[in-house]
Amino acid sequence: MTETTDRGSLRAVVGRPEELLDRASRAAEPAEFVVTPERLHRRNLKRRLAERATPRSSLRLTDATAIASRLLDAAGEPSETIDRIDRLKHLESLLERDTEANERLRAAVGSDLPAHAETIAAAQTRVAEMTGWDDECLHALSTVAEGLPSVAARDTADLLAGVRALERGLAERVGAVHSRETLLPAAAAALRDRPALWSETFPTAERISVAGVSAVDAPLLSLLDAATAAGVDVTLSLRPGTGQSIVDRLPDRTEADLSADGRDASIAPDLAAAEFVADTPEAEARLAAGVVAAHLRNGVSPSDVLVVARDAAEYERPLRRAMGRQGVNLAVWAQLPVERTIPYRQFAATCAVLAADELDVDRLLEPLEFHWVPPATAVEDADMDDWPLSTADIGELRTALATDSGTERSLVGWADRLGAVVDAGEIQPERARPLRTFLDWAREQPGTPEPVAVHETFEPLVEAGRELALPSVFAEDSADLGRTSRYARALSRIEELLTDTRAKYREWLDAGDVLRSWLAIADLAERVVTTRPGRREH
Repeated sequence: MTETTDRGSLRAVVGRPEELLDRASRAAEPAEFVVTPERLHRRNLKRRLAERATPRSSLRLTDATAIASRLLDAAGEPSETIDRIDRLKHLESLLERDTEANERLRAAVGSDLPAHAETIAAAQTRVAEMTGWDDECLHALSTVAEGLPSVAARDTADLLAGVRALERGLAERVGAVHSRETLLPAAAAALRDRPALWSETFPTAERISVAGVSAVDAPLLSLLDAATAAGVDVTLSLRPGTGQSIVDRLPDRTEADLSADGRDASIAPDLAAAEFVADTPEAEARLAAGVVAAHLRNGVSPSDVLVVARDAAEYERPLRRAMGRQGVNLAVWAQLPVERTIPYRQFAATCAVLAADELDVDRLLEPLEFHWVPPATAVEDADMDDWPLSTADIGELRTALATDSGTERSLVGWADRLGAVVDAGEIQPERARPLRTFLDWAREQPGTPEPVAVHETFEPLVEAGRELALPSVFAEDSADLGRTSRYARALSRIEELLTDTRAKYREWLDAGDVLRSWLAIADLAERVVTTRPGRREH
C-alpha cells in the first residue's frame, strides 16, 4: 500500500461469508488481515478454504491483539500485557487497600472485596469493552446509569467508580498497557498520531476483514477507526442474527462513513421447532427424555442428539433419572471443575507432603487415597497389580501406623515407624510395600524445586495414572462411563496445568514474588485451576 492520507472505507457485509472466502488467492505476501476473536474461527476459515481447494496466501488469519502489538513495537512503545492470573493478583492487592473507591465497591458487591476479585475483574473488563476507558464514553455510560431505578443507579455508579480506580491502580503498577482492552486503544492512538505507521509496519496489507464477532466493542472499534484513518479498507463480515444490530449502532460510534450490504439477510432454517412448557427442572427433564427416546426409536443416531441445559449441574440428576426410565444412556459434558477431581486433589496432596517438614498420618496417606500411582521406574513390573490402593488397604495402613492422635513425623520418621510395625507383625511386609514405595519416591524429590521439577516430578505420575488408575476407574464405572470421562479429562487438564504452573512459577521466581517451594507451586496451581476462563476462552 502506498503512503496516503486518504481515509479508507468501512463496510459491513451481513450474512454473506462467501464474499470473504472469494477474496482468497495466491500471493507472495498477504494483502488482507482476517481478524477473528478466537482460534476456533480461524480453524473454521481454514477448513472452508481447504474444502474449496482455494489458496489463502493472500490472507493472514490473526487477531486484533497481534496487529496492535506489532504497531506498538514498530512505534517503540510498550506492548506487553499481563495474563488473567497476574491481573487478579494485582487486583487482590489493590482491593485490600482502605480507599474511598473500595468502600464504594463494598456497597455494590460485598464487604470482602478480595473474595469477589473475579466478579470485580469481570465488571472491569465489561466496562473496558464498552468504553475503552475513553473519557467521553465513560461519561456517557455514567449518564445512562443515572437514568436507572434508584438502587440500580447507585450500585452502578459505585461499581463504575471502583473499577475506574482499579484501572488507575493497575496502570501505576503494571503500565498503561496491561490487557487487550488497553492494548488496542494504545495502538489506535499511535496510528492516529502517525498514519504512516501502518504502511511501515505492514507494507503489503491493504485491507482488514473482521469475522466471527457478535459485537464490535470499543477497543476493537478504536483500532479499526484508526486503521481507516490511515487509509486501510475495513470490512466487517457479520452474522445474520447479530449483524443488523451492529450495523444500526456503528454510525453513532465512528467517524467513518459506513456502507452496508445484505441488510435484509436473515436466517431461514429448514428445521421445524416445537415448544414444550414445563414448570420444574424435573418436568423439563422428563419432556426432554421423551423427545430423545422417540427420536432414537425412529432411527436417529445417538451421536446426532444433543440436549442443551442452561446449568448442567442443576439438570444432570433429573436428566439422568428421566433418561434411565426411557432406557437411554446419558453422557454429560460440562465445564470440568478440575479442582474437585481426583487427579488434581492427588496433585495438591502430593505437593503438601513434599513441602512438609513433619506431617500426620492422614496427610501422609492423602495422595494414596487420591489414586497416587508410582512411576514405572519406581516399582517392579510384578508390583504393578498393587496400584492404585483400595480404601481397605489404606485403612489397614492407617490403623497400623496410628499412635497418638495427631502425631507428626518427617518422611524419614514415618519410614522408621513403618519398619517398626512390620517388625512387630502388626502389618504384613507385602501390605506395607506400597507405602514404602511412596515414601522412597517422596524423599527423592527436591526440597526447593526449580521450575523444571514441576514436570520432572509430576509428568511421570500423570502417565502412571493413565496406565493404571484410569483402567481401574473404567472397570468400576457405570454404562454411561461418566466417571471414566471425567477422570480422563482431568488427567489431560493436569498435563496442561503442569505447563501453565511451571511457566508462572518461573515468572514469579524471577520477579521475587515467591520462594522456591512445593507450597508455592501448589498455590500457583490453585490460582491457575480456579481462575475461570472468560466466555470466549471457554
